[in-house]
Amino acid sequence: GLKQRRVPLPEPPPPSAAEDTHPRADVQQLRAGDNPGVRLRLRLLAPLPESPQRLHRSFAAADRSGAVVALALFGHNLPPALRGPAAKGATVEVEAPSLVRASCEPPVGGGEGQRVAY
Repeated sequence: GLKQRRVPLPEPPPPSAAEDTHPRADVQQLRAGDNPGVRLRLRLLAPLPESPQRLHRSFAAADRSGAVVALALFGHNLPPALRGPAAKGATVEVEAPSLVRASCEPPVGGGEGQRVAY
């Protein structure tokens, strides 16, 4: 018969120097514009519609606190895990993220239309 053999699991790798020097942040902790020295970990919820004129891929994503954002990833060599429907559920870590805040709310005092801040 066959004998069972236990294979020891490898030890997790030590944290890299980049992980030690770049603390993780939530979206709410970021300031508008560039955020050097910060890492942002996001779970991709769904790809956003694509356009041939865009040079980036966009996703709806959420951080660990549940804040939902639109994430734009630039680059022609994105790994297969970040292309198409396969990206849903993937986790990405963004080093030195750049934040642009945009909001859409009902107008003050009611009425029709909406107030947009960018």
